[in-house]
Amino acid sequence: MASIVKLQKNGQLTIPNQMREQIGLAEGDYIQLAREGSRIILEPANLKHRVAADDLSPAQKRQLDMRLAQGIADVRAGRVHGPFTSAKELSAYAERAIKERKAARKPKRAGR
Repeated sequence: MASIVKLQKNGQLTIPNQMREQIGLAEGDYIQLAREGSRIILEPANLKHRVAADDLSPAQKRQLDMRLAQGIADVRAGRVHGPFTSAKELSAYAERAIKERKAARKPKRAGR
């Protein structure tokens, strides 16, 4: 099946509904363009969904898994702060915590 479409402003064109349905294209899909001489070939792009963890080594993945397990254990044990209803509330809490830590430190010896 061939169709004639008009090239619009900025190089846009519309692929007819019937063609999109036949090859399973939907809004938001990517299309790969290739040139063969004076012909333009359009085909659905086969993009593999990548995540940052795909680039990690096995040792890095083990380290990440260990840190995540520690974080989950902290949450389950109640070693968390908050919840805070606003950034202002969080800031006030952090300032109090810093003051308490400074007050808990042993004073340094006076110079001899």
